Order: sequence, then C-alpha cells, then structure tokens
Amino acid sequence: MRTIIFNNVFNETNYVLSGIKTQMRDHACSGDMEISFCTDEKDGLLTVFSEDFEVAKAHYKAGEVLDIGVLKRTIDVDSSDYVGDRQRIIAPPLVRYNTEMLHRSIQITGVRIERLKDISDEECFKEGVLRIGDKYGFEFFNSINCKFAFSTFVFNSPRDAFSSKICKEKGAYAWDSNPYMFVYDFKLI
Repeated sequence: MRTIIFNNVFNETNYVLSGIKTQMRDHACSGDMEISFCTDEKDGLLTVFSEDFEVAKAHYKAGEVLDIGVLKRTIDVDSSDYVGDRQRIIAPPLVRYNTEMLHRSIQITGVRIERLKDISDEECFKEGVLRIGDKYGFEFFNSINCKFAFSTFVFNSPRDAFSSKICKEKGAYAWDSNPYMFVYDFKLI
C-alpha cells in the first residue's frame, strides 16, 4: 500500500485524523491551456491532455487506499570530522526526514479536475479552513531554527482564508494564476 504525507505546516494530518479535512488539491497544469481529460484505461488514473499531448496525470484514483505517514525531522548534530588529533572541522548539522506511520488510512472516494478559483465555501471547509467565531481562518506552524511558532490567520470569508493558505503553500501567485487542479475527496478508514 502506498503512503500519503499531508502538509503539517498547516496541521493537516491532525485535521484528517479528526475528520475536518476530507479533500485535497494538487496542481495539474497551467490555467492558460485548452485541456481535455479522461481516465487512462491502463492504470485508471485521471489524465489531462492539451493538443493531444499528455500534460498531467493524477497521483491517486477513486477507491485507492493510502496509509497516512508523517515526516519527522531529525537533526544529526554530530556531523563533525576530525583531522589528526587536534584540528576539528565542524560541518553544518544534517537534516534528515524519516516517515513515521500512523497506522491509519484514507480511501480516495472521488477524483476530478477543476480550476483553483472554482472552489466553493463548503469545499474550503473540507480543505481545512476553520470557522473562528464569525470569521474564517487556518492554522500555520512556522519552524525557525527548530523552534515552532503557532499562528492563526483570520479572514472574512472561507475563500479568502483558502486563497491565503494556498498562496503560502504553493507560492505567492498560485491563486491569481488559477491553475487546473486535481481534486481528491477522501474518507478516513
């Protein structure tokens, strides 16, 4: 079984495990292309074409079950080399990532393609946007020098919150460029 790793900068793994996040998006192709798409007969994956050329293929298909993993960052602080018995050359710490399995899985229940800005308010909530009183927002964990800072960003609408989150995650112009996205609906099993 394949493993899926959610973006923990936005607390997504906890949202999946608590049932808040039940949808995810992944970049398919630029929004300025004329596209068509179909399900590949060989592997069952949604495939995007532009001018008869394959330009993107979904990573997952409906019905597929994926184990949930979490990336754990470890820092190897003993990465120094010794030259002779007096001179010590200190190398920067090595950052390594290990996948820790959570013994939980999700099942993909649907796959489709749509423009990023076509997301509805309801889908914003499925993507992990939270209702905070009469406002909307998301949580953001920032790691600087292995110290974590927690912030909550608050907006007037779910779409404003989602557009800010997607720009932090994918880049400053992700929302404005309005690319085609693979949309995966899933459930925790």
